[in-house]
Amino acid sequence: MAHNPSQNDASERLLPLSEVQAALGGFHRTTIYGWIKKGRFPAPIKIGGSSRWTPDDIEAFKAKRMNERRQWT
Repeated sequence: MAHNPSQNDASERLLPLSEVQAALGGFHRTTIYGWIKKGRFPAPIKIGGSSRWTPDDIEAFKAKRMNERRQWT
């Protein structure tokens, strides 16, 4: 069966921590894992010993933070 590319292909890609850090402006891994522990950041998808996130999870996190920021201004 042939693969039929769709609009969702990019969102199906899983991002390693280094790309998540870059997408968030360089936060340290300790900060990100602290947020996860407190329930403030999406938990990773574990693959073997690696943690991965979906682009949709990262974008949703950023959007939520921006909305929270707007409420304070």
